[in-house]
Amino acid sequence: MSSRALAQGLGVSLFERMMEAGVPSTLLGVQYRAHPLLFEFPSARFYSGAVQSGVSPEQRPQLTPPFPPLQPNVLRTLTREGNAAPVVFINLQEGQEAAGVSASPDMPDSIPK
Repeated sequence: MSSRALAQGLGVSLFERMMEAGVPSTLLGVQYRAHPLLFEFPSARFYSGAVQSGVSPEQRPQLTPPFPPLQPNVLRTLTREGNAAPVVFINLQEGQEAAGVSASPDMPDSIPK
């Protein structure tokens, strides 16, 4: 996070501020949006397995080709398989780039040495 954002108090999430202010919270035990396989990691990592999936893999089928056609005015790049994929650019004033490595201040082991 940028030093400017931290200086303006954005280092603490809205949820954390509400908890500190004494607003009661409830952890819902079942989620219905994500595919069960996608939800396994956040359930285990962030909720100690307390949140379960309320849908089966059959209710969230994998998307298979043909996908909707790409829009002609969208910038595209080629994937390793040679398929066209949309490209998104995000302007970060104070970012860090490390090829092939994810870096997160919350996970010190992931930051390149």
